Amino acid sequence: MADSNIARLYGNTPDVVQQLRSAPQYVPGETPSAAQVLATPQAVQAERMLRNNPSSSAAFADADNTNNAARMGVVNNLAGDDASLEAAKVARRAATAPFRDANLPADGSALADPTEAVNVLKKLTLSGDDTVRNAAKKHLDLI
Repeated sequence: MADSNIARLYGNTPDVVQQLRSAPQYVPGETPSAAQVLATPQAVQAERMLRNNPSSSAAFADADNTNNAARMGVVNNLAGDDASLEAAKVARRAATAPFRDANLPADGSALADPTEAVNVLKKLTLSGDDTVRNAAKKHLDLI
């Protein structure tokens, strides 16, 4: 009965079945929903109906939690833990210390004179390119 309802909601043509079976997995451990794979209004509507149905909503919540855990696993592998972040900060401070010591006041006051940057931005506001002109104006407004 459930299979016939799913087939009725999503379709049971060979191309739909093939799409569902060959859905790409962009994140290891993630399983896209039928609506994500099929990307049709009918599939989205069917999924919404099933998500709102008390007898099937728990399965969708479980799948969402599993997918989120897979995504967070990838993010955490890329970002690292607190110790690796702190080590990166220490390494950055060590690498930039010679520049900071040679070019910045010890008390951190009065960093750089913006005159040259302002002059370049003023010239860019005369550009014939709307994107360049508008970006330059926005940056001048920030100074």
